[in-house]
Amino acid sequence: MSNPCVVCGASSTKTCSICHVDYYCTKEHQKQHWPTHKSSCLPYKVSIDPEVGQHLVAIRDVSQGQTVFNDQPLVLGPQLFLSWDKMCVSCFSKIQEEHLCSKCGFPVCGQACEESERHRPECLLFQINYIHPMADDVSLDSFYGLVTILRCLYLSFDSLDKWMDITTNMQSEPSNEDQAAKELHDMREKVADFLEIHFSVSRFPVVNIYRACGILHLNSFELQTPDGFLIQGLYTLASKLEHSCIPNIHRSYQEDYNMIARAAIPIKKGQHFTVTYADTMWPTPKRREYLYSTKYFWCKCPRCKDPTELGTYLSGIKCLTCKSGWVISKDPLDEDADWHCEQCNSNVRKETIVEMTSLLEDVVEDLEKKENATIEDYKEILKRHAPFLHPTHAQVLDVKHSLSQMYGNEEGYQMEQLDEDQVKHMVDLCSDVLRVANKLLPGSNCHNSIQS
Repeated sequence: MSNPCVVCGASSTKTCSICHVDYYCTKEHQKQHWPTHKSSCLPYKVSIDPEVGQHLVAIRDVSQGQTVFNDQPLVLGPQLFLSWDKMCVSCFSKIQEEHLCSKCGFPVCGQACEESERHRPECLLFQINYIHPMADDVSLDSFYGLVTILRCLYLSFDSLDKWMDITTNMQSEPSNEDQAAKELHDMREKVADFLEIHFSVSRFPVVNIYRACGILHLNSFELQTPDGFLIQGLYTLASKLEHSCIPNIHRSYQEDYNMIARAAIPIKKGQHFTVTYADTMWPTPKRREYLYSTKYFWCKCPRCKDPTELGTYLSGIKCLTCKSGWVISKDPLDEDADWHCEQCNSNVRKETIVEMTSLLEDVVEDLEKKENATIEDYKEILKRHAPFLHPTHAQVLDVKHSLSQMYGNEEGYQMEQLDEDQVKHMVDLCSDVLRVANKLLPGSNCHNSIQS
């Protein structure tokens, strides 16, 4: 369908990629019209709530797949306190041939990465403070693990508007003052003490160090690079997305780590835009504990309130009394609550469930760490433990997902070598995982890639 360009009236089939309402014949006309179009284009507004803080609310209905916003990272870098693992701090690729930056001595990929804007903050700070990471008494790991903090602090010198943006609009303090908050305090002191000793020339104010640590810890997103490294990114808009274990926003990343947030499902005017901060395929006890230990809140979303997790039974264990019912939590929002069979109502102590779950996780984890684990090893795990677990228990799905990836890739099980039964088994495994994923991540979700 074509419509007149809103600037010149020429016929065009190209629309604004965010709202798909206004038409433009050229990118130049779209840029020209942006100051006028901006206020009516964005499908959200920023609201503040005493309980959830800043969050994004839909100001009109948003269709599935529609772009809600694009967000460029303010800061990108290695995770805090991570040891150097041959990742280039500029392009985040695996370093093939080590090249030391001629200005600061930090290992990077080559000349282009040495001169990149991304490497500039720590490079200048190393120079100013007469630090040579490869030659100083302190290990390279110590400096590498603080690169992202340095990049964040550098904004206070080089980009005051960005520094004011993150310190004014992003949460830097946890909402509770218990053990979880103490962990953040201890981490801040560790960083502050290290910077005071080794960055004495630049002299970062302690209040800024504490802010930067808190902001990164509470607001950054974990990203995986093409080479499999984990990095963290700080995004202005994405930091305002509220958490839900049933998110309505699907995130994707471009090559430059620009985040694209799209509606995973149709979103009604007035609804909050949400993402998940935890692995959606984790069961409720694990998700809630993770969120509490890393983000300092106990999630109370509809999924967390439901003992069956929307009918998926990710934590469901076969009742040993009646042999047919599933044992689930009496109160998922109470981490100390006992469990019971939903059929015969027999009681199971929480400690028993924790011990069983921990043992099972260890078994699966040991298998995944095994260098030469085979398809038969994974099948044996299912055969041994599946009879005591719900068919869609989290650990069962974890093993099934791994199995589905091994078919077609393991020696002796290449696609052309699979017989009809093996192909059917692979398809069934994918279907089992997808069936649950589509309940927990409706609409656009990352597990759909398994279908191919």
